[in-house]
Amino acid sequence: MAHYSNVSLDPEEFAKSYAIAYATNDAVEYTPNDNGGYSNEAIVDEALAAHGGAAPAPPPWKEIIANIGPAQALSLGERYVREAQDRKHRMGDLLEGCFKEYLRKNPGDQEGKDFYHWLDAMPDLERVMMVANADRAGKESAGMMRGSQTGNIKPSMVKAFMKGVAYLDRAGRRSYRVSFNAGTLYAKSGEGETELSTMQMSTVFSGKGFGIWVISKKGNLYVGNHVKGMLHHSSFLAGAKVMCGGEMWARNGKILFLSGKSGHYEPGKENMDWALNVLENCVDNFDAIKVAAWRAGADSPVYLVSPRTFLWSRDWKTWGKFSKDEMARLQGGNFAGFPSG
Repeated sequence: MAHYSNVSLDPEEFAKSYAIAYATNDAVEYTPNDNGGYSNEAIVDEALAAHGGAAPAPPPWKEIIANIGPAQALSLGERYVREAQDRKHRMGDLLEGCFKEYLRKNPGDQEGKDFYHWLDAMPDLERVMMVANADRAGKESAGMMRGSQTGNIKPSMVKAFMKGVAYLDRAGRRSYRVSFNAGTLYAKSGEGETELSTMQMSTVFSGKGFGIWVISKKGNLYVGNHVKGMLHHSSFLAGAKVMCGGEMWARNGKILFLSGKSGHYEPGKENMDWALNVLENCVDNFDAIKVAAWRAGADSPVYLVSPRTFLWSRDWKTWGKFSKDEMARLQGGNFAGFPSG
């Protein structure tokens, strides 16, 4: 499977660039075939013969990653910078709401030098009310689901907020790293490994059966349970940059659904492209994966497209809104009936 780092994925631009390559005989010596076209079959046959009829060994993993088209690594979004700065790593979105309240009461400290001391010293009841208001404001601002209603925050959420989000060290993140073997994904299980399944996982947004994931600049994939206030996308690499992230549905070592739903990193089209190009080298069901995508416009429905459909068009968006019906079908593992391109 070929990857091109400096070639447009737009079909017309792709065809135009290779028409030029054919005309100029660039890089590969093509020979005429019986149909008047050009072929490199002789070169392929020669390469296979050099390996005793077997296909050449795959290149080293670092070389595969280096040859994937460029994408900008993602830093934490602006709402989550304070989460990384906070020694307790309390939830960034709620922390930002609390900071606004702090500035309202302490307008002379715009840099927030005393913010964390103020937050820790606050009476419990006052803290609960402030965090609840920050949570409600965040939901109203995000508006992630069409026709959704915001609810009341649970007391357990306040406790989780005060405890802080886990930022894993190198030893801690090993438990969440996924390995690939013969096209199948494997997760850590005790001292061994088992085929990856998100069946027993859940995410705050999509619910039971889904897990959250990020992929590092080295192409390492991490998957886990989403526990609000405790384990977030920012947890896996301790707030460091990632190449992409979102939510997934996996069974028996196979990814069946993939989205870019990550409020912490907000991946763009090029980031999902990068992640899909990595997965193409690793999984044997690449074309069976359903990628959540949206067209331009606030009222676009969610599309579940194949990875190649996603890669070949520049127009897809990695994130949008779900209707209640769309969300209910996805939560039930029903990926049929969605528009596909």
